[in-house]
Amino acid sequence: MGKGLKDMSLEELWELFPVILSPYNPQWKEWAMEEMEMLSGKLVSFHPVISHIGSTAIPGIHAKPIVDLLVEVSPTLRRGSIKSILEQECGYICMAESPCRMSFNKGYTVNGFAERVFHLHIHPSGENDEIYFRDYLIGNPCAAKEYEALKLSLLPEYRNNRDGYTESKSGFVSRVTSRAKEYAAIFRELSVAEVRDDVCRLMPLLLMGDESEEMIGKYLYSGIVFAGSIGRDEVAVCVATVEPDDWIEIRNLAVCPEMRCRGVGRAMLSKVESSFPGKKFRLGTGETPSTLRFYQSCGYSISGIIPDFFTLNYDHPIVEEGVALKDMIYLSKPYSGSFSTLR
Repeated sequence: MGKGLKDMSLEELWELFPVILSPYNPQWKEWAMEEMEMLSGKLVSFHPVISHIGSTAIPGIHAKPIVDLLVEVSPTLRRGSIKSILEQECGYICMAESPCRMSFNKGYTVNGFAERVFHLHIHPSGENDEIYFRDYLIGNPCAAKEYEALKLSLLPEYRNNRDGYTESKSGFVSRVTSRAKEYAAIFRELSVAEVRDDVCRLMPLLLMGDESEEMIGKYLYSGIVFAGSIGRDEVAVCVATVEPDDWIEIRNLAVCPEMRCRGVGRAMLSKVESSFPGKKFRLGTGETPSTLRFYQSCGYSISGIIPDFFTLNYDHPIVEEGVALKDMIYLSKPYSGSFSTLR
């Protein structure tokens, strides 16, 4: 008679259940929804908040084919009752327990992984760093791909060492979670409103996004102008135009220097985009590497080039980060088609 899972050493368990990274599978979301619905019914008296977390909740990246679910419940509840329901009625096994948290799994057998495998994390309400991490990666494709690359790089060394694999990711997870919380705070604090009168008061900010007042004048009065404020201070500006082909073009996006690198630009762009539900967006910018990375991290993809735009339309060299700008790079969201040269 073979060993049961409880009789196996840690090394034997790691050999039976190696770290596997699979391409994104849309079924993971379906499995999560079905499990969440079942758990909501079983735990209804505890009023849980259940969320799909972990890499299987992030479209487009490799992940362990294990669906992670976070269950938030009131810290005053008797967790013993929840444990009994999960073990006796839902097929879960309790793997760890502390005064505030419990973790469970389902889908581990003596023959290896079942088709559906779940990890369940019981936390007090509000202890949900995993949601900040998930939402940040969903909203920042570049960061998601960076995380994917890190995981794939760790696989050869830690295929049979899950603890080492998890620990080696912890620095990235911690940094991104902190960044996500900062961004969430800025997003809540930033107030964005359309400006209909006295748009010229925003010219100092607009000139940070476009050095030519003449060029700004070509779109400022035909565009929709948004100001972003924190408290009483206007800290960001964005100008969008509705184009004849029904695309929304972002003509200018600027943030005052003291508020840069704090998520204000990202929050401003997101809130402006939300003013045009169902629309597609595009924008033109220079070849500055950090600017291209920023817009790509916001979900934009390079879709075209206007050659010599900056040399032909500005009476002086435009230099950013040591790069003398020459061509305008067009980016779109969602990606609108094949790469093109625009003239």
